[in-house]
Amino acid sequence: MDQLDTCRFTNTEWLNSEFYRTGHLRHGRVVHTCSTPLTTEARTSFLLRLKLAFSENHYPQLSDNLVMKLKPGLAGMTEVAFFQLLQAHSIQCPDIIPALLWGYDSTNSLSYLLMEDKTPSHIVMQTQQEACRMKHVPDDRQVYAALKSLACFHGACWKQDLLTEAAPILGRGCFWNREQQFATNQPLRQREFAAFHQAVQAWFPVEQLQQIATILPQLLTLWRNHLQTRLDNLQQVTVVHGDCYFRHFFYPSADGNHPVYLFDFDQATVQTPAYDLVQLLVSYWIPVTRRQDQREKRLLQHYHAALLDAGVEDYSFEQLMDDYRLMVIFQLFAAIKEQVRGCAKPLWLNRLLCLLGAFEDLECRQLLS
Repeated sequence: MDQLDTCRFTNTEWLNSEFYRTGHLRHGRVVHTCSTPLTTEARTSFLLRLKLAFSENHYPQLSDNLVMKLKPGLAGMTEVAFFQLLQAHSIQCPDIIPALLWGYDSTNSLSYLLMEDKTPSHIVMQTQQEACRMKHVPDDRQVYAALKSLACFHGACWKQDLLTEAAPILGRGCFWNREQQFATNQPLRQREFAAFHQAVQAWFPVEQLQQIATILPQLLTLWRNHLQTRLDNLQQVTVVHGDCYFRHFFYPSADGNHPVYLFDFDQATVQTPAYDLVQLLVSYWIPVTRRQDQREKRLLQHYHAALLDAGVEDYSFEQLMDDYRLMVIFQLFAAIKEQVRGCAKPLWLNRLLCLLGAFEDLECRQLLS
């Protein structure tokens, strides 16, 4: 992406026009901008750090340290739609990264999102590279804080009117939107598994390949029995992050009264909250990490209590655990898709092995009965 694609978003006239249009500025103006490209693990996004200078009489006060996120084509429209939904339904969640501007620039075919820059006060909890190599696992204090923020987000979106509007826009998860679509995509899952099997059969444990092969034909029945009615009626579901790993949490870098922020909502969708929880707590956590001192159960109980504190009713811990086991099964095939698509081996292999370990630990095969 060249500089011509980004110059509009660092232009003081454009920023002033947008700030006044959205009410972020009512008096004064931006008089100068300085932009610096940022490196990111996500190759599909382009980030610019903006340093703004305001006139002395500007009001209200705005942060002068911002980050502009740009995505080419329509890839960023989900995140734009997500913030539009939050604004339309007056959702106030302090654990979501504060965003000032968002939209789609049809001239340059770019989606844009202008956020507060939290890097001076926060750090990413775990990079993708650290997760894939099972390094720098966040400690329980950090994970508790992340789960509390996740529960606040899930609880804030656990509203029927918001979900009714969100479902047609954001969909209902990876490949289980509607029965016809699910059934249509089932042959794709089968082709992906066949390609995966061909690629790894020389060295991957035979019994685990056989286990996955027995699960695959049962996915449609599993979806009908456990998800179809809930997704059709939008019951006991919420808006989930959809790419919920520790790399998408900003944690305070020093002691203080700073919240944990969740960011990057490119894959937001409507699903059971366990969709996010399995990504966060099972992916890249080997069984001994989850089992130690009953860590997994303690963390899930903490999340559930925070979800109830956020105002969610009629969703028991037992229901959460059933959903958690269900999502372990479905996300096995998300890991297989990563291998087929050419993702780095540590990313898909470690994730798949951790999911298979959870499948055994949590006795997920009971759901297949």
